[in-house]
Amino acid sequence: MRKFLPRTGASLAVAALFTLGTSGAAFADSDVTWTNASTKRCLEYSPGFSNPVVADCSRGWKKIFHDTGNADGSWNEVAKEAAPFGKLCLAAYKDNSVYIEPCTNPSNDYQRWFENKTDTGWELRHKATGRCLDSNAEGKVYLHDCNAGLFQRWT
Repeated sequence: MRKFLPRTGASLAVAALFTLGTSGAAFADSDVTWTNASTKRCLEYSPGFSNPVVADCSRGWKKIFHDTGNADGSWNEVAKEAAPFGKLCLAAYKDNSVYIEPCTNPSNDYQRWFENKTDTGWELRHKATGRCLDSNAEGKVYLHDCNAGLFQRWT
């Protein structure tokens, strides 16, 4: 009996680690529409413009991204309906601006995002800067220090 308890405890610990290690991503290589938890507006893009916005989800702009997973647990957010412009990715830079730009390659850290599940939605943390995808009531999208606020939560 004494040997059984430590094995059970070890099994539970391994199972918990496996669950934690596999629960960080929102969508495994699938399509997603990101909706801001505070404004209830969608992250949208127009292939003719470089800056995405958060707007009324019923508007005619494109709003579907394809999540493509990377070995390090990060994701590329690829604009699903970018044709005829080629493959476009959600990207951000140290100036805190967020862009839709041509996907260069999956290892470009400026086009990679960590999707962290929270109680209020998903936090999209930018790999290169460590900052979070943020929005505001005016519909602007940008990077900001992660603060657990609802403008940084996406469903």
